[in-house]
Amino acid sequence: MSVIDTFTRTCIYNFFRSATITYMLLQVMNIIAGFLLAAPKIMEFGAKDIVKKAEKNLRPFEGLIGWVVLILGVVMLVQRMTLTSALYWYYSGSSFTQAIPAILMGLILLGDFFKKQKGFERFIKDIEPFKIWIGFWGIAAGLFSILF
Repeated sequence: MSVIDTFTRTCIYNFFRSATITYMLLQVMNIIAGFLLAAPKIMEFGAKDIVKKAEKNLRPFEGLIGWVVLILGVVMLVQRMTLTSALYWYYSGSSFTQAIPAILMGLILLGDFFKKQKGFERFIKDIEPFKIWIGFWGIAAGLFSILF
């Protein structure tokens, strides 16, 4: 076995063994989902063409992004509320400030689906007016978690 093969196998093994992929996934998804929700307000700040183009490219995946961020948010919230975060090999790096906006953004992005459910219909209508600020919360939570 060559040195390159050994190095490659070691890198792949360590990548999947570490919590890095799960640690970064929620943060990146929070930023993407937050961008989709806050795009109208971001356009007011400037760079309309860039924001419109990015939003246009992400909108077809809105449902998929909504499901991913919702599921990740619920999983990370459950992890935070249980003892699984005490296990070093299962630590995802999430916090309540990551999980809560993820769940809210997922519900808003999947609003058409959840409005059909009786229990969620009123809740979705109540939080929809705040979707831009929830989007900014998701962006800020994702960026702060990655940077600090």
